[in-house]
Amino acid sequence: MVKENVMSIADQLIQQGREEGRQEGRHEGRQEGRQEGRQEGLARGSLIGRIQTCQELLNQPVTPLADLEQRNPSELETLWRELQTELRRRLA
Repeated sequence: MVKENVMSIADQLIQQGREEGRQEGRHEGRQEGRQEGRQEGLARGSLIGRIQTCQELLNQPVTPLADLEQRNPSELETLWRELQTELRRRLA
């Protein structure tokens, strides 16, 4: 009987430790995810700003923010490179 109680207490402590570990892991994962999301958002916003600035300097219609936000990162990079190339060509 004592042995069963000791095992039961040990099992409870193990289960409690596992649950605390899972909760801590979820918390840390959410924090890391938020940080990565912020960094990606800042990089994306910066790229969109560069695109719109190049369009303004080239006297082109500025693509609305909502339209640029719908594009994937590779499309934004391609557009920015094209605008940058055109701007350099005109300034040369």
